[in-house]
Amino acid sequence: MKTLGIIGLGAIGQPIARQLIDGGFQLYTTVRSERSRKKAADMGIQILEHNRDFARVADRILLIVSNYDQCAACLLGDNGLFSTLKKGTVILSSTVAPGEAEILSAACPEGVTLVDAPVSGGAPGAEKGTLVAITAGEQQAVDSCRDIFDCYCRKLVYAGEVPGQAQALKAVNQMLVSIHMTATAEAMAFSTALGIDPSVMFETISECAGNSNIFQSRMPKLMAGDFSAGASLETLEKDTRLCMDLSDAAGVPCYLTKMCHNLFSRTPRAENQAEDACSVIRLYQNDME
Repeated sequence: MKTLGIIGLGAIGQPIARQLIDGGFQLYTTVRSERSRKKAADMGIQILEHNRDFARVADRILLIVSNYDQCAACLLGDNGLFSTLKKGTVILSSTVAPGEAEILSAACPEGVTLVDAPVSGGAPGAEKGTLVAITAGEQQAVDSCRDIFDCYCRKLVYAGEVPGQAQALKAVNQMLVSIHMTATAEAMAFSTALGIDPSVMFETISECAGNSNIFQSRMPKLMAGDFSAGASLETLEKDTRLCMDLSDAAGVPCYLTKMCHNLFSRTPRAENQAEDACSVIRLYQNDME
């Protein structure tokens, strides 16, 4: 049985872990809470005490936590993975800034390679094993991880040899996701105000030029008032900020992305519960009252 370390059993990490187990991998992880510990135990994932302990059991580690600070905490420092891993590959599937991926790659000990590999498709794609992995780094290192990607991806894209290039391409995707997400919420609010039956609107636009993947996945949620997290509000708020920073550095305006970021940041939050970014419709509903 092949072994693999995985750090991050969240909305996307957990279904990815299931796909990997079904694909014949024995998984090892570390946890930060009792909830995560129970989740891992229920799935048959072996739990390690510290990130430095991965080196004893696996030479490939999949990192899919929420942000750069969490990535750095997992990899760096006395208890970090890099304190003990001397040979192997770290698959960076968290979404971070391109420069942050470069920093983590440069911090790899000699003998350790970082594969930059953010994914697109959200929790539903992870559940179905149909994610798209955008990869960058040494071609040989990417190829050596294909058996891992094959468990949960329908497509593997190679963006270039430099870690960070995959994150840059992922940022373009997240820019469009954010715009389509907000546009779908606005279309729902607009059509409702015009007295159009939401189901008729959904059926019609699904066959028209205004259709999109986000429209298809979010309109049913909006009609049902279901804000359970797919791409969470916090995630897209973070990612639009990342896009804005990149666009400022490149000297390219991103007017729509800035508007989306502003709307996400103003959206009322549920207490103690992550919600999907389509909950941005609350802003429209509040202003219509």
